[in-house]
Formats: sequence, C-alpha cells, structure tokens
Amino acid sequence: MSQVYDLLIIGGGPAGLSAAIYASRSNLSTAVLEKAAVPGGQVNTTSELENYPGFFDTSGPEIMEQFTNHSKKFGTEFHTGEVTDAQLEGNIKSIKTDKETIKAKAVMVATGAEPSKLGVKGEAEFVGKGVSYCGTCDAAFFEELEVAVIGGGDTAVEEALYLTRFADKVTIIHRREKLRASRALRERAMENEKISFIWNSVIEEITGDELVTGLNLKNVVTNEKSHFEADGVFIFVGTKPNTEFLHGKIDLTDRGYVIVNDLMETSCPGVYSVGDVNDKYLRQVVTAAADGAIGATACEKYLESINVFEENVINPSHEKPVIVIYWDPSEEESTKIRKELEDNVDENKMRLVNIDSTESQILKANKVETIPTVAVYKKGELVTSYNGSSIDVQKIINE
Repeated sequence: MSQVYDLLIIGGGPAGLSAAIYASRSNLSTAVLEKAAVPGGQVNTTSELENYPGFFDTSGPEIMEQFTNHSKKFGTEFHTGEVTDAQLEGNIKSIKTDKETIKAKAVMVATGAEPSKLGVKGEAEFVGKGVSYCGTCDAAFFEELEVAVIGGGDTAVEEALYLTRFADKVTIIHRREKLRASRALRERAMENEKISFIWNSVIEEITGDELVTGLNLKNVVTNEKSHFEADGVFIFVGTKPNTEFLHGKIDLTDRGYVIVNDLMETSCPGVYSVGDVNDKYLRQVVTAAADGAIGATACEKYLESINVFEENVINPSHEKPVIVIYWDPSEEESTKIRKELEDNVDENKMRLVNIDSTESQILKANKVETIPTVAVYKKGELVTSYNGSSIDVQKIINE
C-alpha cells in the first residue's frame, strides 16, 4: 500500500512552507506538492524584500530557500507536479497529479493567486526590474522617481495613493475615460497633487535596458501612439486564484477565492486553505506565513481528534456499543443530556464518548447539524442517531 501522509500541502510558497514547518515540527508526516522545480511561489520573483520582519536586506529567493530548508530540517518531503484531480471527501484524500497520486489524511491548499497580466512585450522581461504587481511590496524602491499605475479600479487607485508616499510622480493609465474606483477613492486621487492621469489608453510595450525606462502607449479612441517615460510600472488589472481543480469540491467566492474560517478550515472536513488563495484583506509574505502556522496547528488538532474518533468510536473490534454525544458546554439542554448519559451509562456494557461543538471538522465529517446529537455505533458502524427534543436517554441505553 502506498504511503498515506498526515498532511499534504499543495503549493510551496510562504504559506505552504510555513505550514510545513509547523506540521512537521509537530511530528505529522508532511509532504509539499509544488508545480515549480524550486519552491517559493511568486516570492521568488521579488529581487528585494524589505518588509518581512527581521529580514531587511534579503531577496525573495533567499528567504524562500530558508523557509524550504527549515521545513526539510523537520522532515518535510517534497513532490513536483501539477494537480489534475482532487478527491477530498472521506478520511483519506487523494490528489492526482501529472506524475503520481498522493494520499493524505488532510489536505492544505496553498496554491496562491496570480496577478492578471497585460501580456505585452517587455512585461515578463522586466518583472522585478521595474514591473511590479504590488505597491506595498515595492513602493520604497521608487523613492523620488516617476512611476505609472495601470488600472482604474479600487486596488489600482489605492496603490497609486500609497505610491505617492515614495514616488515624486504617479501617473494612472486607464483604458477608459473615467475610473471605476469608488467615489471616495476617485476624489482622493483627483485631489492628490502627485497623481496625474492618461485616459483611454493601453500599454503596447514596456521598454528599457536593464531596468524599465518607459511605456509605449496607444489611445483606444484615436489610435494615436505615444511614448511615456517612467522608472517603473505597477499593474493592477485583477488577480486570479489558482483554484481551478477545486470548483465544485469546496466553497469558493464568485471570483474563485477559497472561503475559510479563522482556523483556515474550508467547507470540506480535513481540507484547509492558507495564503493568497483565500478570500482575505491583505496578501503579503508575512500574512501568508501566519495563515500557514494557523492552518497547520488547527490541522494537527483535527487529525488528533480523527485518530481518537477512529480508535474509540468506529473501531470494528469494539464488542461494546459506543454512544457518542455531540454537545455544546454553553447550552443547558446539551449539558443536561450529557450528564444524564454519564449518570446512566453502564461502562461494563457500553462506552460513552463526548465530542463538543468546537470540533467543527468532526461534526462536519459525521454530518452532525444539530446540537445536541446522540449517535449509537455497534462494531464501528453507525446504527442510529437522535437530536434535539427527540433524545430519550433511557430509550437509547435500553435499545
């Protein structure tokens, strides 16, 4: 039988690697599946990284190498490949790639989100050399310089306003004749002396030598072409989460981002999601790393609960029936039924297992929707269950 990992992390960026460090250090058998030859994700395209705490003079590849080595120190294994299918239901998950099938008790999605590209000449060539998709990350490198911002939505205008703290001049280039951003943002941009606008225009080429020096533009109304000198260009025309293989399997937003709770749990039991792929406010290396730590810690608790449940409840070797009560310590009815069970269950004839409502993944896995719920198992198989006002403790015990 092929190996079944405790946790398979899909994606080797800062979120995935942080999760790998925490999971492996907790003695979970952990694997990272990364489609690129070298882990690191988008951070590997950042030539200078100045806003990760404690690392004020480093590059994206350097810090990602340290993340990778750190995870390997605790035993994380690495696989290379791209996901082609994912079977996420049940206690054992199966992830099929273009090279192999990997199985795990829990899966963590850390596939990130990619900035939408313009697809123009020079864009790929000058990434990290004047082309940026993150003002918060790179604004400080353009102090007292002139930059262009491409886009007209909230993100583009917000980033343009942020860039004015560093750059001498910020020019917003938009393909329409007015911004799509909110009224408040539009007004702030219009009133900012450092911001100017070029309307009805698109980029045809990003020019430069070793670094960006300018943009070749085309007016979409008049077809007039022009050259605009700039030291950098920040592109904000949307982002795309890497969640194609998850559609129909877990809950996503309309834009395809993963919906999680505070524990990084998705709608599917045993499946977690961390980093830029999530529907969240800020997408930075430090927030991705934090997500990874949270998700791995929550996953460890989930796996511990699953192991206990498998051993104490659905173990077919148990001769005695097992009564499971799913309860909420803060609810009077739950507490009353739990105490009544404890007072009346004869441990020589049956076993009582308490699972409180904080173990949400266990509840989801067993399709428990109402608290309190009492379930009866015999030889590892669910026989019957009762919930709410239908719970009759004496009847359950005597059956």
